[in-house]
Amino acid sequence: MERVNVGIIGCGNISDIYLKNLTTLYDNVNVLAVSDMNPEAAREQAKKYGIKKACTDNEELLAMREIEIVLILTNPASHAELCKAALRAGKNVYTEKPLATNLSEADELIGIAKEKGLLVGCAPDTVLGAGVQTCKKLIADGWVGTPIGVRFQNIAVGPEVWHPNPAPFYSAGAGPVLDIGPYYVTCMVYLLGAVKRVASLGRTSRNQVLVTSAPHFGESVSPEVHTYVSGLLEFESGVIGSGTLSWDGNSAADAGVEIVGTEGTIVVPNPDCFGGKTDAIKYKRTEKRELNGYDPEWAQLPVLFSHSGNCRGLGVAEMAAGLRMGRRSRLNGEMARHVLEILLALANPDKNFVEIQSRFVPMPAMDFSTLPGMLR
Repeated sequence: MERVNVGIIGCGNISDIYLKNLTTLYDNVNVLAVSDMNPEAAREQAKKYGIKKACTDNEELLAMREIEIVLILTNPASHAELCKAALRAGKNVYTEKPLATNLSEADELIGIAKEKGLLVGCAPDTVLGAGVQTCKKLIADGWVGTPIGVRFQNIAVGPEVWHPNPAPFYSAGAGPVLDIGPYYVTCMVYLLGAVKRVASLGRTSRNQVLVTSAPHFGESVSPEVHTYVSGLLEFESGVIGSGTLSWDGNSAADAGVEIVGTEGTIVVPNPDCFGGKTDAIKYKRTEKRELNGYDPEWAQLPVLFSHSGNCRGLGVAEMAAGLRMGRRSRLNGEMARHVLEILLALANPDKNFVEIQSRFVPMPAMDFSTLPGMLR
């Protein structure tokens, strides 16, 4: 399979893991060029990862005829505009989450891609990893029976304690729902299908957030978003979902997604990760009778597939395989748009249910036999 040439826009904090993996793990892609609003950052990353071209600006990268997929790794507010520019330049596009910050932008992107016959893909690609893929097989094989409910939770301190530039995470269009939420919502809709309606409550607990990470240690950020949000989701299948996303503190409960069914319960490994050895799947069968007073322990199930480390970039490799095989990406624009509509409903609290208008065609489990190997 001929490698697909990739150009990357955005050489910030997240670019390191993408560049590392796309230049060493996946043998169906070739990173041809990088660009950044700071040309020096592009030059440094090109030198560090052996990239052929460090462009002086995005326009130069988009003008390169050899590039087939443009990967967007910039701040969320710029995703839609850069995706539009790439599509109009005739490039397939894959962006970090979210696809856009509003639905009209997302619809415009999907419309342009459809008109030009191009692919749109969107992170997170953690759902393609070993953890979620194993859970997808367990559900398909009947381990939970008929799914009844799903719980999701991520309550933790925010990016002010670890990210070098946490301020954008607290600006409009970000916050825990739009930053962490995509991992959880994408996981749930990938495993359980479309969501029908959403209701939520939220609050902003602090007027000022103290930054304790370098280089902005001691500075303050004024949140423009809700920092604690709890929501209810009704899936089209009848499954009921509930959960909380917050940057206001810590929880004793593990961050994750728990699916309850008529035959058993599965705890999906943290969907922010790909599902490694330290992030086991938990399973407990629903007993139909008392077993002499014995309460079976939760079982720890191993993951069944590859791609269990930090495999960021797997979504780009999967899109590249789809491009060569003439099919859509599993992380396609329609699913990303549906996820965005759910996230926006959660991020704008309304105790009354908000009807979700979009739907998407569920994508199958990964077929690792058609995806080129991990190592060159």
